Amino acid sequence: MGGLGFRDLRLFNQALLSRQAWRLIQYHDSLCARILKAKYYPNCELIDAVFPADVSPTWKAVEHGLELLKKGLIWRIGDGRKVRIWKDQWIPRQSSLKLSPQNGRCRLRWVHQLINQDTNSWDADLIKNVCSPLDVNEILKIKLPHRGMEDFLAWHFEKTGVFTVRSAYHLALHNQLKANELGSSSSSTSGERKIWASLWTAPVPQKVKIFAWRLARECLATMENRKKRKLEIDSTCRICGLGGEDGFHAVISCTKAAALRSLIREVWELPDERFLIRSGPDWLLIILDSINAESRAKFLLLLWRAWFLRNDSVHCSGKASVLGSLLFLQSLWESLFMSTSQGKSSEPASAGFVIRDHTGSVLLTSWRIISHCGSAEEAEATACWEGVNLAAEWVKKPLILETDCANLDHIYWVKVNSDAGFDKLTSTGSSGVVIRDHSGVVQAAAARWMERVPDALTAEALAAKEALELAMEVGCDRVILEVNCAELKVILEDSEGFKSCIAGICFDITELARSFVDFKVEWVPREANSVAHCCSSLVSSAERSMFWFDDIPDWLEGLVSIDCTPMNN
Repeated sequence: MGGLGFRDLRLFNQALLSRQAWRLIQYHDSLCARILKAKYYPNCELIDAVFPADVSPTWKAVEHGLELLKKGLIWRIGDGRKVRIWKDQWIPRQSSLKLSPQNGRCRLRWVHQLINQDTNSWDADLIKNVCSPLDVNEILKIKLPHRGMEDFLAWHFEKTGVFTVRSAYHLALHNQLKANELGSSSSSTSGERKIWASLWTAPVPQKVKIFAWRLARECLATMENRKKRKLEIDSTCRICGLGGEDGFHAVISCTKAAALRSLIREVWELPDERFLIRSGPDWLLIILDSINAESRAKFLLLLWRAWFLRNDSVHCSGKASVLGSLLFLQSLWESLFMSTSQGKSSEPASAGFVIRDHTGSVLLTSWRIISHCGSAEEAEATACWEGVNLAAEWVKKPLILETDCANLDHIYWVKVNSDAGFDKLTSTGSSGVVIRDHSGVVQAAAARWMERVPDALTAEALAAKEALELAMEVGCDRVILEVNCAELKVILEDSEGFKSCIAGICFDITELARSFVDFKVEWVPREANSVAHCCSSLVSSAERSMFWFDDIPDWLEGLVSIDCTPMNN
């Protein structure tokens, strides 16, 4: 009953057992793991072992959990020497974690053979020759660590890469539902299988969809179903007494359901009565597939309320009236859909600016309307550039403005800000970096265009790595890395997070951090990271990188002054 709030205890037990198998892999040096390895898989790793039939019940249970665990394990690529190209799961994507089978014979066996050892990067030409086009791009999106790191196993279905029973249970449930769907639809056409989409894509609350799913599967607690389970002797409808009560009768044929439908037709457009017939087990799906999205939503809400009236009459006082149900459905429809449509109306954005001199005196205040912005991010970027243009006109010396970075205990700290942009459609990104000393003076800044970026988190991690590389080149000793991605900060501060999809980048960041005398990571809101954000928006596929060291442009200094105050004792 997954999805309805009830656990499948058999699958839940398998998820619990897979945790034991996970612990054997992660803590392979423990006494328990070493004893079990010596007995059951002395000459190989646990995930590659083939076990005999005559083993203890305890080990059979571990095998049962291992069966599920294997479906979610993924290799994180370090040096590529432990991972087999064609056999292991190492491609981080939603579909198969393995590469597609190669055409013809290929002598390449290990992932490290796909890596250019001189540049420590993927050998793109070789990969294009031996892998399918769909796999090539996914491989090249994997970011390799530039410092020595071994391959290791992680859990694919958690962002942290750490196994959880919850995600394992959902994986087992998904696999079972998928197998059941394939089995039940093996004799059906693809069009019949897709008809379920008319239910699950309906714009109604999730609880209404679940009710409709139970109705379509004839899983409601009707009198017919209760009789089948030996809970009732008679299956006659308790409301109208006109026949056996199945799902269709309860929400369509019963006199109370028909009365509600007749009344609500005065205000809602519903399917014609001649189409509301029991045409077979898929009667509900056939009706939903024949009407538009709005009528589909209203029809599902009507059936849901009809079932409520039935339950109130059978199990409660029966005081719920048809007229009251009409008023309830009208109110529900307005609250669900009218407010949504109003929220989608676009309005012009506004931006405010304040520019001050080094004494704090206000030089200029300005307020403008920003039109033609498709999103909040676009409006923010436009406002940022408006501020840059204003600052460029007024900047003569460093400006002092409020921020939350004045509590540093030593003047030798430098602040390194990084930010990244990401385009999901093109899998590209951009990074921006700004380095400031304790007085807020810009030491260096940079921006770079990035290709084959799998997600926004990877883009943020790459930007942070480039920020530390620039700080090391400048010669910084005590560094505060400021990022506006809270998820990245958590991963960098938690050793368990180094199993995530950005494990290689995190490893590089850790190694870079060791080159400084002192180092710490801080999270800042996006407003306090606007300079790095602006830098990241300067580059594109045409102009791929920018760097400022000795000659810092006026607009950049002005924007930095707005972003941060000097670091005082």
